[in-house]
Amino acid sequence: KFFMYYEDTDFCWRSRLLGEEISLVSEARVWHRYEFGRTKQKFYYIERNRLFFILKNYELLTIIKILPIGLLTEIAICGYALKNGWLFQKLQSYLEVLFNLPYILSQRNKIQARRIKSDQELFSYLIIEIFFEEVFIPGLKLYNKLIVWYWSKIIDS
Repeated sequence: KFFMYYEDTDFCWRSRLLGEEISLVSEARVWHRYEFGRTKQKFYYIERNRLFFILKNYELLTIIKILPIGLLTEIAICGYALKNGWLFQKLQSYLEVLFNLPYILSQRNKIQARRIKSDQELFSYLIIEIFFEEVFIPGLKLYNKLIVWYWSKIIDS
């Protein structure tokens, strides 16, 4: 369902939920033909898959805890999308999540039933700040301070 973007994050997160270790093999080589581009389709898949990932993998308590900052993030992303001409794709990502909700919930049930590690145990793998050097986003430094502060408050609660 991911097609592109977040499929690697999804795989690694689910592996860690099952107690698997992830290692770096420095001798491995991967050739990835990639050219940075800000296409509307790219933003659509990134946004859709980010929501798929959260709904599929996070514990319900985690989703509840991140809901306030998540809603603020969604509003900010919608504003950014409007300003940059891809609001339709952002809204389309919400519709795709709703359309796929039965699938997402089915996958969620399977994942949550098999997990042996809590989200709390995996939080150390997360990078909370947003680093996006390719594009200037006004207010990103302030937002990063807010999200790091918020995350520090909810992690131990």
